[in-house]
Amino acid sequence: VEPYIRRGLDPSRVILAGYSQGAGLALAAASRAPRPLGGVLMLSGWVAEPLENRRPTCPVWMFHGGLDPVIPLATARCCFGMLQNTGARTSFYAYPGLKHGVADEEVTDIAQTLYEALY
Repeated sequence: VEPYIRRGLDPSRVILAGYSQGAGLALAAASRAPRPLGGVLMLSGWVAEPLENRRPTCPVWMFHGGLDPVIPLATARCCFGMLQNTGARTSFYAYPGLKHGVADEEVTDIAQTLYEALY
C-alpha cells in the first residue's frame, strides 16, 4: 500500500478485504498501518489477534453466513462485539442461509458499502 500512497493515493481510499483467515489478517494489517486507512471488509472471518492495544482506526464491515460451519455465526458476533468494545466503527451483516462462502446478496451489500465509503 505504501508505494501507492507515496505516489499520491489518499489512504482513506484504501480498503483492505479478506475472506476467512484473510479477514483477520486484513484487520491486523489495517490496525498496524502507519496511518488510518479507508476500512476493512471482513468476509466470513474472525478477529485473529487480541485487540487490547490495537484499536482499528478505520471502519470495519463484517459479512457472515448464518450457517457457517467453519466460523460459526456466534463466533463472528463475538468478534463483532470485541470490535465494538474497542470503540471501532463497525457493522455486521448476517446472511441466514449462507454457509462458509459468498452469496449474491452479500456481494450487493459489499458493493453498496464500497460505494458509500468511497463516494
